Formats: sequence, C-alpha cells, structure tokens
Amino acid sequence: MRLDKLNKTRFILLAVLLALVVPLAASAQEGDGVIEVNVLMGTADVALPENLEAELLFLPNGQGPPVITSAPLNADGSVRFEGLDTAPQHVYLVRVTYEGQPYFSELLQFAEGETALTTHITIYAPSRDWSVVDVQRVNMILDVSDGHWIVGALYALNNPTDRLLVADQSEGGFFIPLPSNAQGLTFQEQTLQEAAEVTPDGVRVRMTLPPGETPLVLSYVLPYAAPEQRLTIPLPGNVPNMRVLVVDLGQTTTIEGFSPEDPLQTSDGTTYQNFVADDALATSGVQLVLQGLPDPSTLPQSPTLEPIAAPEETRPLSERLPAWTGLVVLALALLGVGVYAWRTPATATEETYPALIARRDTLVQQLADLEDRYEAREIGEQAFRQQSATLREELKQILRRLQHLSPQNRQP
Repeated sequence: MRLDKLNKTRFILLAVLLALVVPLAASAQEGDGVIEVNVLMGTADVALPENLEAELLFLPNGQGPPVITSAPLNADGSVRFEGLDTAPQHVYLVRVTYEGQPYFSELLQFAEGETALTTHITIYAPSRDWSVVDVQRVNMILDVSDGHWIVGALYALNNPTDRLLVADQSEGGFFIPLPSNAQGLTFQEQTLQEAAEVTPDGVRVRMTLPPGETPLVLSYVLPYAAPEQRLTIPLPGNVPNMRVLVVDLGQTTTIEGFSPEDPLQTSDGTTYQNFVADDALATSGVQLVLQGLPDPSTLPQSPTLEPIAAPEETRPLSERLPAWTGLVVLALALLGVGVYAWRTPATATEETYPALIARRDTLVQQLADLEDRYEAREIGEQAFRQQSATLREELKQILRRLQHLSPQNRQP
C-alpha cells in the first residue's frame, strides 16, 4: 500500500473515531493551522473568472452553526487561510460560489500534530442541455409494508460533459417515468422533493448535475394483490446495467430479461430474491410476474394514499422504507453487492471480535479507495459525498459494536 494511502486510511479512521467521542468545548482561540485552497476551472474552454472568493466554514467540534471567514481568490485560483485551530475534533469546509452554484471541498480535519492542509475545488461553467444525460445503471428494491409494495429505486445518472447541468422551474431537469398507479412519491433529498414537477406519466426532477456519475434515490408505493400479480416499472431510456431485489414472501418471481442470482439476506434476517438484467434494457421497462403471494389480509393494512403529487409536507425516504433500504440500494449501485447485504444472517455468535476488526479494516480501505477515485475524477462530487457518507455510517456502527463487546468476546 502506498504511503499516501496509508496516511489517508489513518486519517479516515481517526475522523470516524472522533465522531464517537463526547465533543469537547469549542475553542475560539487562534492557532497555527493553515488550509491552502486551489480552485480549478473544470470546463475546458472557459477561463477561471475573476473576483471569486472562498468561504471557510469552521464547525467547532464538528457541529454547527459554522463560523464563516471569507477571502478573495488570487489570480491563479489559490487562497490561504491561516491562524486556524488545529484541534482534531474541529471540522472545516471550504465553499466557493460561481454562477449562483455553491461548490464545496471535502470535510477537512487536522490530525494530531498536523498544521497544514491542502484542498482542491473544481468549478464548472453551467449548461442547460440535459439531452446529454444517460443512465448508467438502475437498482430497485421491492418490499412490502402497510399492505402495499414499497419500491425504492436508485438511478445512476451520468453527465458526460465538462459542464454543470442546471435547471429551473421552466427548463431543464431529468425525467423519470413512473407506473400510472404509483402513489406517495418521495425523494431522498428534500430539495428534490420541493422542486419535482409531477406529470401524468412520471416526474421531472429539477436538480443540478455535475460531470460524472450522480445517484438519484426515490421511492413510491404500488398496490399489492394476491395470489398473482404483474408489475410493470418503466425506465428512463436504455439502461445498460440493472439489478432488482424483491422481498421473499414465499412467492415465485420471474422478471423478463433478468437472471436470478443467489438470494441476499440482510443482517436482520430478511431475505431478498436477487435478479440481474441479462442485457441492456430498453424503455419497455421491467416486467415482474409474482405468483403465490400471501393473502393481503395477513399483511398490515395501509391508510388510503393519494395519487402521486408534489406534497406540501414531505416524508423522508427513511420513513417510507425500512431503515436499511437506502443503504442497500446505494451499496448495490455504487459499492457492489455485499457491503450492506449478506448471503447469510448475521447472528450474535457470528459477530466476533476478529470479524468486526476485519470489517472495520475493509471499510477504511474502501473509504481510502473512494477518495482515490474521486481525486482521479473517476466519480463525480455528489456520488463521492453520498458513497462516503454511507461507508462512514457503517464504520461508525462497527466501531460502536467493538466498544460494547464484553472482554471475554474480544478474542481471536
């Protein structure tokens, strides 16, 4: 392993460990820390504009509200913030606003004894040509709750240009077709929920899309019928890669153009039938045939749901789906099967000290690899942030389990 990756791995683990301890009192004293910022123009035929400024957001103990310091960029796009408190529990973030769009650095923390950090922020000229967007892959998970099918879907949107795609209420955005009988549309991000334009056959998502790949997560509800049911889920154009998970209720499930793989089982013991598309899927969508479904009277009943609309009061995805669902969908799409879903249930006897240590080390390595991919511009900023947050959250859970293991269980 390279030295820079070792340092990065150590930093990632330290940052997560710091999130588990009781926050220390915030210090307002100045220190000897320095953060150097380099702002780059990522659009080939556009020069870095003049009169830009950077904002340094200081979060004492990693908590808000932030203390903000502004400084103008030099002609080469650089700026230097000095006199910073280097206590490891503090968090810094740099923001640059260009053409009305904010751009952020990664979260910055000084390691013990460290006094200098460097970060890069790439900005892009805006564009409204959404015709260039394609869908790299789609992952769906179907569960049953309150007597309905709950569909969680992740669309990996790809912007192949070197411009930031923007939209407003009258122009731009990405259209996702939905089943005509879908209800209760909910986006993972509140800002997308508020800006969604619902149509009779789907929803146009008003968002910004940076170069590279960006995950878009939403959920909705479909009617449940037994003992046999056919479901058709339309797709936004051709999709080269797709996976579908269907909760196992004892039914037989077939999906046209998909091949079954080994079932997946989450840590809470729930089993999912697992299907992968054989080839690229066209706009005809996903055709599911479910036979032998249990009677709906054996399932919890749901209150009446309204047809899809952009509601005034929204509910987050976590309230629509089981708590782990968003993590499973993200993991399948971005990190590969196996991060949040296991092929066998995780029992108490299996959660041994060596297994947790191995999982911890794997997650730290994945975070380090993820940062390498982001620095190499293999993934976009939003995809990086969501994947990083997902990995860090599981790493925190692993560390908490390690903390609470009894001494007799801390044996190889």
